[in-house]
Amino acid sequence: MRTIEWLNINSYRRYPLQDDCDYSTQSGGTSFIFQNDVILDFKLITYTLAVSKVTLESFEVIDNSPAPKVIKFALKLWYSTGDLTVFLSIPENAVCPYTATNFVDGNYNLKCIFGPGIVSLAALPVGVYQFLVSPEILKSLIIMQHMHSVNKIIGTQEDSVDLSGIVYFEEGCGIKITLDSESNTITLAAIPGAGKGFSCDVLPNTRDNAIIKTINGIKPTSDGNIELAGSNGVEIIPDIENHTVIIESKVDPSNIECGEA
Repeated sequence: MRTIEWLNINSYRRYPLQDDCDYSTQSGGTSFIFQNDVILDFKLITYTLAVSKVTLESFEVIDNSPAPKVIKFALKLWYSTGDLTVFLSIPENAVCPYTATNFVDGNYNLKCIFGPGIVSLAALPVGVYQFLVSPEILKSLIIMQHMHSVNKIIGTQEDSVDLSGIVYFEEGCGIKITLDSESNTITLAAIPGAGKGFSCDVLPNTRDNAIIKTINGIKPTSDGNIELAGSNGVEIIPDIENHTVIIESKVDPSNIECGEA
C-alpha cells in the first residue's frame, strides 16, 4: 500500500514516478541510482487511443563534443494496440527547471520538466543506462482527452465567413442537434418544440390546436375560426379541396375609373 501523504524529508519523494519504484540502472558494468531531482514534473495528454501506463525505460549519456553532453530519455507509452517509445533530450548545461516536449498532432502531447539532478547523469560514462525495473509514471498525470475540432466551415452563399478551430453548436428554437459518434456525423433537424430559444407557449385567447393565430391583429373566435366577409363588389369563395380561400372582385370593369384622385 502506497503512502500518499507528503514525507517529512522531501528528498525521499518519488513524484512524478510511483513512490515505491526501483531507481537502479545499469550500463555494462556501471551501476547508478537515479536521483529524485532529475524529473520534477510530467504530463501526458492522449487524444486518440487510451494509454494504460507510461514507464521510464532508460536514459542515454551522449558525447556531443565539443558541445556539452546530452541526456536522452526513453519513455514507453503502453497502448492496447501496441507500445510506443518516445524520446526526450536535455543538454548538460540546461537551465533548470528545463521543459522538454514531444508532441504528435492527433495522437498525444507529452511534457516533462527536468531538474538540477541532470548534472549527476552527465557525469556518468557515455552509454545507455537501462532501468532494472522500469519506473512507472503516476497514472493521475495521464489525461485522456478526445480532440473535437473543425478544420473549416463555410456557407454556400456569397460573403460567407470561414470558421476554423473549435466550433460550438447550440440548439435554437425548433432545432435538435444529434451526434452520431460511430459515423462521425452531426445532424441538425427542424423539430417543433425542440431546442432552446423563443417560447412555443399558446398565445392568449387562442386554442391549443389553432393553426392561424391572428390576421392583421384579429384573433379567432372561441371555436378557432376567423370569419371573412365580403363587402360590396367582393366575393369570398372557399376552395376546400385545395385548402385555399379566393377573394374575387365582382365589380363591373366599366364602373372602374382610372385617373388622378
